[in-house]
Amino acid sequence: MRKFLLSMMLISFTLFNLTAENMKLQIALADKAPSIDGNISEAEWRGAACASAFTGGDGEWPPFQTSTFVCTDGKNLYFAFKCHNKGEARALKRENDSTKIFGDESVELFIMPDEKDKTYYHLAFNALASVYSARCGDARDVTWDPAIQLASGKFDRGWTLEGSIPLKAMNTSADIGKTWKMNFGRNMSVCRNSSSWTGQKDFNNPELFGTAIVSQNAGRDFSLEQFSGGIPGKILLRNNKKENVEFSVSASCKNWNFARKLSVNASSCVSLSIENLPASGELRLKVSSPDFLTDKTAFIPENAKFAATPELYHCGKEQKALSVNIENLPEKTDRIEFILSDDEKTLDKKSVGREVKSISFNIADFPIGRYIINSNCMDESGRLISSDRKVFFIADISAENPLPEKQDIKISGSIFMMNGKVFFPFMRTASKTAASPLEKSSFNVKYGTSGARANAPLFDTCGLPSKVVRIPFTHYRQPSDKECFNSMDKTLSTEGNYIFRRLQYELTIKICTAELKELDNAAEYKKFYRHIKEKFPGISVSVQCDHLAKLNDFNGLCDVVEIASRDSSYHKNLIRNFIADISEAKKCAAGKPLIWWIGASIPHHEFRTAENIRVGAYLAITHGANGIVFHMGHDGIPENRTQLWSVFRGLADEMEFLYPIVIEGKKLDASEVSADKPEIDCAAFAFEDKVYIIAVNTSTENIRASFTLKPKAVSISMPFEKNRRLTVKDETFSDEFTGYEPHVYILDRAR
Repeated sequence: MRKFLLSMMLISFTLFNLTAENMKLQIALADKAPSIDGNISEAEWRGAACASAFTGGDGEWPPFQTSTFVCTDGKNLYFAFKCHNKGEARALKRENDSTKIFGDESVELFIMPDEKDKTYYHLAFNALASVYSARCGDARDVTWDPAIQLASGKFDRGWTLEGSIPLKAMNTSADIGKTWKMNFGRNMSVCRNSSSWTGQKDFNNPELFGTAIVSQNAGRDFSLEQFSGGIPGKILLRNNKKENVEFSVSASCKNWNFARKLSVNASSCVSLSIENLPASGELRLKVSSPDFLTDKTAFIPENAKFAATPELYHCGKEQKALSVNIENLPEKTDRIEFILSDDEKTLDKKSVGREVKSISFNIADFPIGRYIINSNCMDESGRLISSDRKVFFIADISAENPLPEKQDIKISGSIFMMNGKVFFPFMRTASKTAASPLEKSSFNVKYGTSGARANAPLFDTCGLPSKVVRIPFTHYRQPSDKECFNSMDKTLSTEGNYIFRRLQYELTIKICTAELKELDNAAEYKKFYRHIKEKFPGISVSVQCDHLAKLNDFNGLCDVVEIASRDSSYHKNLIRNFIADISEAKKCAAGKPLIWWIGASIPHHEFRTAENIRVGAYLAITHGANGIVFHMGHDGIPENRTQLWSVFRGLADEMEFLYPIVIEGKKLDASEVSADKPEIDCAAFAFEDKVYIIAVNTSTENIRASFTLKPKAVSISMPFEKNRRLTVKDETFSDEFTGYEPHVYILDRAR
């Protein structure tokens, strides 16, 4: 009996000193192995550690939390995931090792038993207990098939998964003092969200895994049950030691703060509620005891709000009617009241019941300018529940706008010039989805398959024949130098008016020979760049990079730099890190033209609106971009996203108007022109006897901002909002901004 009991002793993981930079699990002996039945019992898993407070690689708290419990008996690794959710977990029964598991409601477990060996193991399970398993390192081996026991289950607010895997299948043991690198991840299919214990962007980067250490002693940890904006938070404090302990819990965001201290008895747990979590902002959570600390900060994701969105953002003068689509009605809504105005007077009013999904306004013969639709959700008593405020524009965008037939394109420093005038490349990539007629004549460089203006210069590759190969790892498979030179020579010899040509896309992807011998990326691309410049000196060459930190490794092998940032360009929140990223990119470009990428369909079109695309373009032009590429690849933009499609034609005209002012004007400092709200990004330029202010609301909220002018202006006009009038009083003027809205002001100054 004693021998049997000893064999059932567990080694459990307990969180210790948990920070974003130093995630640790302390390992200690526990008493009993849990049953693998899909039912996470507190009694069974009390001796195990809990890795919780998951965050996303996008720097946000996920909408629903996950807790992972882990332990071992020296022979098997036991794990359990408690996945909070709303509604049914969306998953299908899959074949083993199907990558479709990652698109389901699923969880992932990573373990690297020996850092020196560099081999790690990747396990994934969906909510129906379908399994993906791979041995990873220099290659990904999905034939690895450990003897996994698995069971999934449900609870009233989510789903669970329990499992075990033999330690010998991972070529490891659980000796005292042994360390493993580990991480735990969660994928939510309905809300397109992924999060993990370490909060890393790339789940398959073992350098960022946390550390598990086998120890004699258990510790303290917690399970974060609920931690989302606008609802109460809930934490389960777990004391795995044999003496009582005091926990401190604090949370803070902007002007909101919460702090509590609780005593937790030995070998027990206590639940704590955090009331009135803020609905938005950067939220910090800190949980500590004398020998334990977790300190994490992430942004609260924006919840779906009531929206009444015009079907078009930029309307042509010929537009007769405009539909407004209604989404995300609050539950108690009885009716929606609409007011259409030009900011000075009401033009139309409508009231509809909650069953109505779309209404239409007559806008025939509206003058060119900006218009506002205020929408209010009212309950049966007439109380306001929620509101929305959207703008649309009437613009002269109907006529074709061809570029000159004869074009002399040059690069002067960091600026493109066409026929002696500054030129701002405004481009889109190709897409799998159908082209929209709304993008007609929007883009002044022909890169994608549609939407280019007449006589637009061309953009293409240099013809480097390397191909992306995903197996056994992602790399460029590159043929011999002779084949590469011949292919590029053939491509670059073709006639055409090319503004520049790209040497490589995502140039940080590893280059390998057919035998999988890794080559030096920088040396390879420098060799090809020199060949092009020697044989085709008139061709401007670009490289594209998604990793700002690595761009400096490739200095000296291009004339033009194309940069996308995963923290802004391809982030679901396009604007949050935009200014910091593009400012850093400008430094990395080192005086060369910077082509800034904006994901119009990346990471998914659902995260893009006409408003955030337009604000992104404005911030790009005022913070140093010399051109823009809108990425419309992957799933593309559906044709029914008409409001999003309609922004590009008007935006193209705005960029063409503003770029010469930004480049050739004298930038004024804050002592001459300033805004009183930190959310307003304000840039002012003296140009041709006038002052131009480009002011951008970088928040989602409606804001009224005041501007101070020295010396004062005598009049103000607005080039894209010609139906509006503002006045200056005592060297100041004020204006209203809807969420993510720019304004451009032209000032005539007193002489």
